[in-house]
Amino acid sequence: MAGEIWRLLTPIFIHFGLLHLLFNILWLWDLGGAVEVTENSWKLATLVSIIGIASNLAQYTLEGPLFGGMSGVVYGLLGYIWMQQKYNTRSRISLKKPIIVWMLAWYVICWTGLVGPIANMAHTAGLIVGLAWGLSTSLSRNMRT
Repeated sequence: MAGEIWRLLTPIFIHFGLLHLLFNILWLWDLGGAVEVTENSWKLATLVSIIGIASNLAQYTLEGPLFGGMSGVVYGLLGYIWMQQKYNTRSRISLKKPIIVWMLAWYVICWTGLVGPIANMAHTAGLIVGLAWGLSTSLSRNMRT
């Protein structure tokens, strides 16, 4: 509100416990690494920044300021890779089906409330942005060929 625009992104760096941090680091390493290797570092940085801002804004707007973590970005990367794999005929990026199933099952489990307070709106917004970005870039790349 006072020109501190970095606050749109910084919640992705806040984690509530070692396990929370560890899971997000591992998923970022796996999913982010796949994007970085098949595309480039700038693409990954852009994805992380835009998905991070979108997921943070959704969580803040709908649930308030008490949240943190990179899970919205992780779900965004999942959605992006999934759509690239499914619709981009030239994509070299892929995920094994059990990974997609596991992450979507965890998404649903988080919504039940059984695992404590979760930034579900960040997860949802991240996933939606990643799916849309992955689908739109896949379709535009296919149209150019």
